[in-house]
Amino acid sequence: MTQWVDAQMNLAWLYHYMGDDAAAVSEADKATARIPLGYHITPGKRPRKRGLPQVFLWVQLGKAHLLCGQIAMRKFYPARSADDFQYLANAALHYTLSLAYDELFASSFDEMRVGRALIYDSLKDMNQKEFQEFSQGVDRAAVNYDLKTPTPLHRFLKNRFGVRGPNLQ
Repeated sequence: MTQWVDAQMNLAWLYHYMGDDAAAVSEADKATARIPLGYHITPGKRPRKRGLPQVFLWVQLGKAHLLCGQIAMRKFYPARSADDFQYLANAALHYTLSLAYDELFASSFDEMRVGRALIYDSLKDMNQKEFQEFSQGVDRAAVNYDLKTPTPLHRFLKNRFGVRGPNLQ
């Protein structure tokens, strides 16, 4: 099953790189639907870190959320208006979950570094108001999903942008 999910997720990313985000989301949804619910982070419920036999599935869930974050940012950037801040909130949610899944797998690995680079590239050109909206979305995601704070994304934002988040001084 893990090879199928990996291949399906790679296909989703291929569609994204080709500019077909509807097909990308469809393929990512197919891949994540094959992953047992015990691996998923849901509001108020984190997966057990021990006892799950295929922890590589967390990497795939991280890739799925990274993809959704990238798609949200692609929708935000053409106009960059306050009307489009919903896409920032969506990207913040997905980037938060992406790095949370990655950290369930390991504290650092190649695909996580690639994901962080993509997130950085998506955020580096934001103005102060946009970045504030994004940061508030990260905070909301942490609360809504009952994630331990600071989340991996909070720490990343502090390390790369000097942004203070929950429990960061």
